Amino acid sequence: MYKVLLVDDEDLIRESLIKTIDWQKLNAEVIGEASNGKQALEAIRQNVPDIVISDIRMPIMDGLELSQLLQSDFPDIHTVIISGYDEFAYAQQAIKTGVEDYILKPIRNQNVEESLQRIIKKIELRNGNLSGKQLAFAYQNDIIVRDALLNNVIRGVKTISGYSNVDWLNRYNLSFGRQWTIIVVCIIDDFESLIQEKGPEHAELMLYCVTNFSNEIFCEEFGEAFVFKSQFNEVCAIITTGISSQEIYPERDMEARIFACIQKLVNSVEEYLNITISIGIGPSFTSGELLPESYIQTLKALTCRTSLKQAVCQYSKMSNSPQYADIVQKAKQYISGNLDRDLSLLEVSQHVNLSANYFSSLFHKITGINLINYIKSEKMEKAKYYLLTTNIKISEIARLVGYSDPKYFSTIFKKHFHIAPSDLRSHGEEPVTQ
Repeated sequence: MYKVLLVDDEDLIRESLIKTIDWQKLNAEVIGEASNGKQALEAIRQNVPDIVISDIRMPIMDGLELSQLLQSDFPDIHTVIISGYDEFAYAQQAIKTGVEDYILKPIRNQNVEESLQRIIKKIELRNGNLSGKQLAFAYQNDIIVRDALLNNVIRGVKTISGYSNVDWLNRYNLSFGRQWTIIVVCIIDDFESLIQEKGPEHAELMLYCVTNFSNEIFCEEFGEAFVFKSQFNEVCAIITTGISSQEIYPERDMEARIFACIQKLVNSVEEYLNITISIGIGPSFTSGELLPESYIQTLKALTCRTSLKQAVCQYSKMSNSPQYADIVQKAKQYISGNLDRDLSLLEVSQHVNLSANYFSSLFHKITGINLINYIKSEKMEKAKYYLLTTNIKISEIARLVGYSDPKYFSTIFKKHFHIAPSDLRSHGEEPVTQ
């Protein structure tokens, strides 16, 4: 089994990693723990591990100094650094010292396990511990090969090494035919200038970091996202919802969640990397065959980009489509047929299969009015109709428009029309709304 040493000054983090990671499945075992770099070096001299997972900020000796010493004294040890967003400038130096990978806090088990899997495959390849069949399997599952496959897929390449894209996608469990899926493309602004000013190594590091940030943010929100670097220095994210393609309009809710992720990504990159990025959102799809076209449309959208404004532009374009107007019309019909009840935003949004927050924003964007105010206005108009055309008691009218308390109804009515219900009936004239 492959030996792993955990180095972190927080006991709870070390304990959590030991208890929650499936070490046996990884063919690995934790052979020791240390609370700082000095303790780690002492443990390493006693029992040399294959992999060291270390926090970057610790007392006495931090992860940066530890990684530098390991590179010079134990070059065969693979080091993984754990860091927070606010420690990125610090982490940059560690990456240059030969650190294999870095994992952002809060730590997700999936990221740790994927990192360990990649490192273990490299060790096996280096040591020649794989049979020909195992070597092929390791190669096919390597992240580099997966990224190369996805690059071919977005460019519309039909076959790779004699196999169709469907065969390759199935091998990697990358199936887009059963769920609503969206592709997001991110580029670093003035990337060529960045290369000229700070060198290709720095530019490549920035690209790597944007990819890592994207993976952290999208995976945290959606549970799974396929984030990779394209051959044209773009960071692409293929995001699936887990929502069946048979459902109507579920992609609207997904777009809102993606937009929130984009805002977080743009803010993080600007704050911690001191660079800006532009992002395009492609039209959603439910068939892998449509992925290349969605990718092309995303690139077209990026041609008029202005950093985050492009995402806003693309998002607004989606919200203005006729399909969205249909959703709002469906909501209005539901409201009209249920004015005798106390309608809520949650109930109406569930009727049109959208989250409450997103539907509220969408309704306001299309109608220009807050949903709750719209419901109240419809109730008041219905009450006015009853008052002017029937002899129904005011208390009964209040009930017919969803108010159990006639006095409260009268207060709301007067505030809306600037006239009491009884006075309106006496005068028999159209009131002036607020």
